[in-house]
Amino acid sequence: MRVRSCARGGGQSARAALAAALATTACAGSLELTPSDAPTVLSGHHLDAPSPALPGPHGVLTLYYGSGTDKNRAEYRDSVAIVTESVDASKLVSLGGSAKSRNRYWGFSPDSFPVNARVWYPDDPGP
Repeated sequence: MRVRSCARGGGQSARAALAAALATTACAGSLELTPSDAPTVLSGHHLDAPSPALPGPHGVLTLYYGSGTDKNRAEYRDSVAIVTESVDASKLVSLGGSAKSRNRYWGFSPDSFPVNARVWYPDDPGP
């Protein structure tokens, strides 16, 4: 398709306008969400098993690992079984204007994030 313009030097802008119009109409299809077919799909996926939310036959133990210095969470201060080193997350986290209050509340800044976790594990060797 060749586009002509009456104004001198206007050929490029007319082509750009036409290209933009074509791109807009070609890519701007109507957005229609398909109704969920989850009930149909999941109706054939029934497990004949007890609810996983119910207590099972094995006991469960818990351990915590972390810095051992947490200001606000006693489990990561008083109950750590494994003491971990902090990590420098300053290149991943930007706290902006809330940095001072956040660091004061939690007791650490992005350059010294604690590595904390709660682990649940079976009380016996299992099957």
